[in-house]
Amino acid sequence: VAKPFEVPGVIATILRCTPVRYRRELEPTLDAPTNATAPGFVPEAIDPHSLDMPKGMTYWREEPVYKRYLAQFARRYCSSVEKLEAQIAKHDFVQACADMHRMSGAAASLAMPNLTRIAAQIAEGLRQGLEISGLLADLRLILQKTLDDVADYLAQGEAVDGGSVVETNTDAAASLQ
Repeated sequence: VAKPFEVPGVIATILRCTPVRYRRELEPTLDAPTNATAPGFVPEAIDPHSLDMPKGMTYWREEPVYKRYLAQFARRYCSSVEKLEAQIAKHDFVQACADMHRMSGAAASLAMPNLTRIAAQIAEGLRQGLEISGLLADLRLILQKTLDDVADYLAQGEAVDGGSVVETNTDAAASLQ
């Protein structure tokens, strides 16, 4: 199964490949309730090509967990373009490729389609020994837009007790801490 994958699609594929006598044992578990929740508030300014929160919630199921990993991603990858440029300057293409592959996987698991695509293109270009300097400017722009959208999403307060806002952090940089 290629990553990222949609869980319902994988389950459907498994069921199609499962002999009928076993399929009946598996099907009731598919109807079991899940604790999945939709994102509480999706700011209009967030581009779903940068951060597809509804899709991310299908992966992570709980908004606080999803937000925690988004914040971790932002901390880990905020200076990745500069790191990549330094690796290329040192001709450390193997490490640069590995880092871009890792970023692509992390972005895919957090539902960041544009970042997944550009990081995978750079990783493949590095793997094939191609010139990727033209992609670095795209990576810088896409990463910044994605991190801005993550910060906007994380800055939103968590609603409880019928919609009252418990906490709203308007400092996007602080929300990534």
